[in-house]
Amino acid sequence: MPSDLESIPLEYFYHSIQLLKKLTNNDEKLTLIGYSRGAELALLLASEYDEFCAVIAGAPGAYITSGLKNSIYAPIPSWTLNDEAKPYLKFQHRPRNMFPLLKQWILRRPASFFGIWDDSLKKLDKLEDTRIKVEQIQAPVLLVSGDRDQIWPASNFANVIQAKLNDVEHLRYEKGGHFIAFPYALPHLPSNIYEHVGGGMIMDSGGTKEANASAAKHSWPLISGFIEKHSLS
Repeated sequence: MPSDLESIPLEYFYHSIQLLKKLTNNDEKLTLIGYSRGAELALLLASEYDEFCAVIAGAPGAYITSGLKNSIYAPIPSWTLNDEAKPYLKFQHRPRNMFPLLKQWILRRPASFFGIWDDSLKKLDKLEDTRIKVEQIQAPVLLVSGDRDQIWPASNFANVIQAKLNDVEHLRYEKGGHFIAFPYALPHLPSNIYEHVGGGMIMDSGGTKEANASAAKHSWPLISGFIEKHSLS
């Protein structure tokens, strides 16, 4: 696996799907589940390939965001298709948001990226080429988000996605943060609300331990039901 999220070909996942079908002797469409950047990828894949019977996006992104170096956003493309980089959102780093972020980083205190997203999403009309074209998705979609997400505005992104889709459901948790879906999917989550990333930064993912755990517990049977309903139809 690559060490950084940079110029990952979408064809890699398409060929993996075909391999999975061959190995299982099954030509049915698949259920696609993604979380955070994985949710961005899930929606992007479903918008490019009609291979899925259901799509589930936890803490979804509505736009293609930049790649990652040492788990930190960098001005590099995340995904490619046909050897061409997919356009990605460029961050706007205004001083009023950068200084508090740098202060928290230096003091080794939890930092929120929310202010940077707020600045970067001011002019949505100029971001259309980076928006994931979810209207091209041929499968039902389930979104899961927390209103207190501090990694990115997942609930606002879910609203953007819903405006473009008819067959979509949205589980929205008022006190939930970023890590609210898929119990036991990631080590120590959703119990922890802080995440250590490259360079010593501590990111605040939002919500509380109790609210995140409650959201994960509540959402899981609904996610399971969504999978069962659409994989058997």
